[in-house]
Amino acid sequence: QEETFGPLLSIFSFDTEAEAIELANNSTYGLAAYAATSNASRMRRLAKGLKAGVVTLVSDLNASPGGLNIGIEPHKQSGMGFEGGIEGMEAYTVSSLVMVYS
Repeated sequence: QEETFGPLLSIFSFDTEAEAIELANNSTYGLAAYAATSNASRMRRLAKGLKAGVVTLVSDLNASPGGLNIGIEPHKQSGMGFEGGIEGMEAYTVSSLVMVYS
């Protein structure tokens, strides 16, 4: 439960997708989340279920990487609040950026 900056990899085992999402969200921080899957339905569930400012999904699907130029809010106790874009004016919303690489 400490926010670290630098190269770090945490490895946890899980039996179900729901358990994996619960493990990922079981933190007081939520700057970024990363997952790898080639299942498009699972990608949608992970994008919706992971509570992080930036959700990056890596797959072998034939999609182009990209994203929108929007403000990104770190979730939970990560970061200092909203930065840039219309999100700075919509202080009562919480958004996530989902990036898909194939």
